[in-house]
Amino acid sequence: MERPYRAIALVVIAMTVAACSTLLKDDFESYNVGQSPGGEIPGSPSCDEIQTEGDPSQFAVETTNAIAGDKSLSFEPAFANAISQIDFLPCQPANNQRSLRFRWRGRFEGPADSPGVQVRITDANAEAQLFRAYLFFNITRSSIAIGSAGTVTHTVAGDFSRPHSVIARIVPGTAPGIQDKYFVAIVGEGINPNDAAPEGPLSDQVDFQAQEAFLRMIWKPFTNVSETYRVDDVMIELGQ
Repeated sequence: MERPYRAIALVVIAMTVAACSTLLKDDFESYNVGQSPGGEIPGSPSCDEIQTEGDPSQFAVETTNAIAGDKSLSFEPAFANAISQIDFLPCQPANNQRSLRFRWRGRFEGPADSPGVQVRITDANAEAQLFRAYLFFNITRSSIAIGSAGTVTHTVAGDFSRPHSVIARIVPGTAPGIQDKYFVAIVGEGINPNDAAPEGPLSDQVDFQAQEAFLRMIWKPFTNVSETYRVDDVMIELGQ
């Protein structure tokens, strides 16, 4: 019988080996310690960028608990009802009928009862509205809830205070009436591999357009300001 962790490894390989072009890439190694990313991302490709909303101290490149290499991005909540948000904006793909793959490494640092940080694959019209998100990930210390257009469809349990990797691929429907689909793989220590590769159709409330999609990380209001989500190796790729 095939071992569960081997099955997850095969899912990850299948999601990463298909021909693709890189639309955004940032491993934060080229930044100075304490620097807040913003504007064009150093290196190739030359058309990707980061935009933040909030105090610059909430988005600092640090060596503390780096996930990969020597540096990771430390993303922290805002005080009270203020905004703490970071957008990873890829180069605009010429073909909006192809799949997109989103990847990042993370590490949640905060209390067990924290409502956590939210990561969204969304579009330019989303503003702060969760129901506009193609996919969202509510990340806490013990679980990642995954859903589309405001509705949770899967919950993956684990220890996300340890480094973990998230890979999400969205495939647009190939004909009218065929729903857009998503495929997710979550890898890390203490994660049940039987739960860590959810897939399904996107909500019929959203219509995925690769040309408009980007990755947004945002803290919910009233989170504990002592929390941190460390981020590394962010990539957005255009697939087949």
